[in-house]
Amino acid sequence: MLILYKCSPAFTDLQRQGTLQMLSYAVTENPQAVNRWTVVVRISGVVMGSFSAPLRATAKEEAARQALVQLGVI
Repeated sequence: MLILYKCSPAFTDLQRQGTLQMLSYAVTENPQAVNRWTVVVRISGVVMGSFSAPLRATAKEEAARQALVQLGVI
């Protein structure tokens, strides 16, 4: 669950309403690039946000923001 993000209240509200059936995210570190993290947010298997950044928190936040934009929340 996307609890660690500043955007998390929006995701939490959507989950309570039943809007998000299957929310998942993957965090991976790129072994070829030092200090490079990629986060992919999927809802019902569809990629709604994806971002790579040197900081894990930055990648998570931007991927979450992109997903919320795709959902029309922000």
